[in-house]
Amino acid sequence: MTDVIVCAKSFSHEIFWGFSVSRTGQLDFDGKITAPKAADLAKMQQIEPSGYFSPSWYTYLPELMQSKITIYAKNGAKLEDPDLFSYITHIGALLLAVEAKDTLLAAELFDRRSYVFMKFYPITAYILDDIAPEMLFAWQFGRFSDDSENPAKGYKTASSESSTCAQLFKIAEKKLRGEKAKETPDEMFVRYFKAQKKAAFTIGIVGANYRHWDNGIDYLDDILEKYIGEDLLNGTTKVRDAKQRIYDGIRANVQAEPYNQYDHNAIAVSLEDIESIVTGNPCMKKAGYIRATGAAVLRKAFPEKMSFSAELARIGNLQDGNQGIVVKIKF
Repeated sequence: MTDVIVCAKSFSHEIFWGFSVSRTGQLDFDGKITAPKAADLAKMQQIEPSGYFSPSWYTYLPELMQSKITIYAKNGAKLEDPDLFSYITHIGALLLAVEAKDTLLAAELFDRRSYVFMKFYPITAYILDDIAPEMLFAWQFGRFSDDSENPAKGYKTASSESSTCAQLFKIAEKKLRGEKAKETPDEMFVRYFKAQKKAAFTIGIVGANYRHWDNGIDYLDDILEKYIGEDLLNGTTKVRDAKQRIYDGIRANVQAEPYNQYDHNAIAVSLEDIESIVTGNPCMKKAGYIRATGAAVLRKAFPEKMSFSAELARIGNLQDGNQGIVVKIKF
């Protein structure tokens, strides 16, 4: 049996990852493991994860990302080292974001505790390897605020080595083939996406405050509030399940607007209007746009692509659970 088991359990998923600790305190990652027997888990110490991530902060998360994370440690496992203990209590949320392929959330979580994760660089790089380029793209071009930092330049500048862009670039560099010193981040990702047969990433929407799509969130909450009533336990469960079904079913449309007079590279994001869903006549409503810098990369990589396959990934961000609409784009 491995020394440390990280368990993520939701209503329909249960995932286990294993870690081994050597006699000298060296940490190794065993990857996903078969579900241990309940009797074996009962013999282990149960450790609560760090509270630096909580599904309760978000208006909507896919069911997988609502998993409860529990850590089990084998009796006698050497966990005295503060860095090692910090790592195993933080890594569960990042593992879950990677599993869900929410690249923006994975980048946000990495950024919040990068000083912990980078102390175990080989393990972290292995965990993030599959989605590291998309994480870097989401962080560089898909957040809710602009960031002009050049990841390639930052990686090669000693003073910037601690930046999130530089650290993610270091992990993603092999797949990005970022050795081309004269290449800008835009050119690097245009080249990367053109070479991919398929890819997926999550990206935030800007301009949502002007479109007011999120007004439907309050409308839905008001409608469902009366169903809680005096039966708090059952009423709350029914409301939660109803909201989850509605948000899970919301259609998304990500479409280029070459006719846009302000930006010929503009890519608009439309989502099903929540009020129209509740009233039984679903219709699409523009929710905002992909940030201009990210949209320019995608339009240059796919000039003939007018529409991207997309879905609602979550509502909320690490700063405000009611603000921030994120979509997952696939091609």
